Amino acid sequence: MLKFKTAIYKISCVDADERPYLKTERGDKYPEMAIVGRSNVGKSSLINYLTGVKGLARTSATPGKTQALNYYLVDNSLSLVDLPGYGFAEAPFEMKKNWAELIDSYLEGSTQLKLVLLLLDMRRLPSKEDKQFFAWAQYHKKPFLIVFTKTDKVPPKDIRTNTENVLQELDAFGVPYVHTTASKRIGRAELITKINDLLAP
Repeated sequence: MLKFKTAIYKISCVDADERPYLKTERGDKYPEMAIVGRSNVGKSSLINYLTGVKGLARTSATPGKTQALNYYLVDNSLSLVDLPGYGFAEAPFEMKKNWAELIDSYLEGSTQLKLVLLLLDMRRLPSKEDKQFFAWAQYHKKPFLIVFTKTDKVPPKDIRTNTENVLQELDAFGVPYVHTTASKRIGRAELITKINDLLAP
């Protein structure tokens, strides 16, 4: 069972043809869990909160900071892969194209991908990119967990309604989800429990 007691940065990859796999000393590949979402949805903050390692993933007020596949080893048992954030309107076209190709190549090609965390801002309805990604994951039958971020920005009375509106937009009723707020330290225990449940053989 993963407890997210230890986590270390291992390697970054900007070339889809050179996608690495983290391996044990015996050469066995670790299972992978990918984290994906729009730019500025809070991926780096969630990684730091989930792993309990401050500064493990670099946070920035500037969207689009993550421009590579970043690999972290968790509990010497799991490869956590942070994918580039999508949907950053101000990024040059060529950069957005490269990000899209890198994400698509990873998701299509990784033989070790066991779980995808889709991060969604609790305050907003899913974007076109969110919907496209969700549809892709559903089509390819990837194990999936929706992680709502920035839950503290929504009045408690509106959380249920906002959640139902998002699930309806995605046609995602029945898909597991969890509410989190990294800055307020909300949701970590439930998130770890759901990750373990979904990764269980």
